[in-house]
Amino acid sequence: MDNGALLEEISTTKPTPEQDESLLLNTDLPIFLSEPQNAFVVKNRPAILHCRAAHALKLYFKCNGARKVETMENWFVDPQTGVRIVEADSNVTRDMVEEFFGKDKFKCECFAWNGRGSIKSQPATVEVAC
Repeated sequence: MDNGALLEEISTTKPTPEQDESLLLNTDLPIFLSEPQNAFVVKNRPAILHCRAAHALKLYFKCNGARKVETMENWFVDPQTGVRIVEADSNVTRDMVEEFFGKDKFKCECFAWNGRGSIKSQPATVEVAC
């Protein structure tokens, strides 16, 4: 077989269902580009937690493992890489911190989710400044 016929055969060959499935399985979990940092609530100003992730469809914050807090989310596609980037901010108020009666400090984590699964950021501690 000459090279022209071989190239034509390769270009017209369709992937098998197993090859299609392997492509789907190779999609990545989200990746954090920025994780929330420890913060203080000062007087009447809330602490603002921020996170940013690539390959995510949704970001949200949870505080103390269970309490889902209001999250403001923005997203864009990086024009050079074509990767979807999601950013999220959450305001943690003094009331939220003071109403927590756990033995540990008040902590929040950012969760990044896509169709493949979710990942959790490192926890950020939020304290009331004295």
